[in-house]
Amino acid sequence: MESFVMHRTRKIILLVCGYLFLALGAVGIFLPVLPTTPFVLLASLCFSSASPRIHAWLLKNRFFGPYIESYRSGTGVSPHITRRATLFVWVGLGISAALMARLWSTIMFLCIGAGVTLHLRSLGKKKQSPAVIPETAIPEDIIE
Repeated sequence: MESFVMHRTRKIILLVCGYLFLALGAVGIFLPVLPTTPFVLLASLCFSSASPRIHAWLLKNRFFGPYIESYRSGTGVSPHITRRATLFVWVGLGISAALMARLWSTIMFLCIGAGVTLHLRSLGKKKQSPAVIPETAIPEDIIE
């Protein structure tokens, strides 16, 4: 059985990690090089073990809750989030290319932008859940 000190230490470590992952996920909303969803999912995992109250808040949060729900349900990323993320990527890469003002960096940013855009578009495709046939709709002679 875990001692009180070990339990308390584990809880504190999970809370610190949860807040760290959540902060990285929040930054990832605005920076295209930092993925949001994995960090929010890691924060959710940490909080689910350390603090049910914070975990419940995270699930209900208007910014982070949809990331977790989309992952849990397997429905993909909403088109609104996909469009917004794509816009942020291209604005960020455009600013970076303008600041560097080098042909090679502009070509690199265009390639990165194209790759990230393709990836984001693939995330936006919602998965179709298989049709569930009610048990009463199957004739009994087929079941046997």
